[in-house]
Amino acid sequence: MEEKNPISKLIEHYSSWSRLKKAVAWILKLKGRLLLLSQRKKTLAKTDPGSDPTPPKSPKEQQMDQFKATYGADRLSVEDINEAETSIILFEQRQHFKQELTLLETRKAVKRDSSICKLDPIVDDHGILRVGGRISKMAMPMELQNPIILPKDSYISKLILRHIHQQVGHSGRNHMLSKLQQRFWLPCANSSARKIIRSCVFCRRMQAKVGEQKMSDLPEDRVSPDLPPFTHVGIDYFRRIEVKRGRSGVKWWGVIFTCLVSRAIHLEVESYLDTDSCINVLRRFICLRGPITSIRTDNGTNFVGAEKELREALKGLDHNRIQNALLKDGVKWTFNPPSGAHHGEVWEG
Repeated sequence: MEEKNPISKLIEHYSSWSRLKKAVAWILKLKGRLLLLSQRKKTLAKTDPGSDPTPPKSPKEQQMDQFKATYGADRLSVEDINEAETSIILFEQRQHFKQELTLLETRKAVKRDSSICKLDPIVDDHGILRVGGRISKMAMPMELQNPIILPKDSYISKLILRHIHQQVGHSGRNHMLSKLQQRFWLPCANSSARKIIRSCVFCRRMQAKVGEQKMSDLPEDRVSPDLPPFTHVGIDYFRRIEVKRGRSGVKWWGVIFTCLVSRAIHLEVESYLDTDSCINVLRRFICLRGPITSIRTDNGTNFVGAEKELREALKGLDHNRIQNALLKDGVKWTFNPPSGAHHGEVWEG
C-alpha cells in the first residue's frame, strides 16, 4: 500500500477549511521566521569570523530568544491567510494536475485526453491553474474571469464546498454553486454540492419530519348520532349585545349552546354574570330544547379574546351551586382545565 504524503496527512487532519488555512498560515509564518534567523546567522558568521568559538550565546541563540519572546504576541493577518490558501491550492493542483501544469509552464498545449482540456486552462503569476477563455479584457475581477480549477472529488474541494454551504446559511444547491463559481471552478459541481447537502447533519436535522402526536379517541358525547339534538352541549359566553326591553335598549351578555354531535347552535341572553342568571339560562334552554345529559364548558378563566370584565365577572360564578342544581335533572357538568383552552374548540370555534 502506497504511503500518503505527510502534507496530505496534515490536510486530512482538519475538517474545516478555515481551520486548515489558519494551521497552514502558522506553519508558513514559522517557516519564514526560521529562514530569516538562518540568514541572519550566516550574515553574522561572515561579518565576525574571528570571534570566540565558544561564546556564551551565539547570534542564533540570541535571535531565537528574541523570536520566542515576540512569537507569542504575533497574530495572523489577511495576507497570511491568503498566502496559506494559495499554498494549499497549489499543492492540491500539483497532486491532481501535475502533467497539465508541467505542459503549461513550458508553454505547451494541454493534451486532448485531459479532463480539463475544454476549460482552456492557464497559469497565473502564482502558478495556480485557472480557467481560460476569451474575456480576459473584460472589466471585471480576475477571480470571476478566470476562476481557480479545483480537482473533482478531492478533500480540499469537499472542505471548500462545506465551508461555502455553511457560509450561505445552509442554503440550497443553486445558492451554493453561485457562491462557489465566484472564485472556483469544480468539475461536476452539481453532484458534489448535492452530496455535501445530503451529508450535512444540520440540514438533515432541520429537514426532518416533525413529530406528530396521535390524537386520542373522541369522547362518547361527540359520537352519539342516535340521540336527540342538544343531548350533549357545550356552553360559552360572548360579548354583550343590545336587546330591546320595552321601549329602551339594554346590553345583555350572549350565551351560545352548541350541540356536540350535530354542531347546531342555540343563542340566549343573560342580564348579569352571576350564578342565579346562569341557572335561569340553563333552565330556559332545557324548557325549549328538552332534557340534556351532559354539559361541557370553561371554568370561567380561559375565554380567549373575551373582555377583561367578562373574565373577572365569571370568576364569581359558584360552579358548585350550578352543578348541584343540574344534578337534580341528571345533568353531568364537565369543566375544562384552566390550561386547556383548546379543549373547547368544538363549541368555541
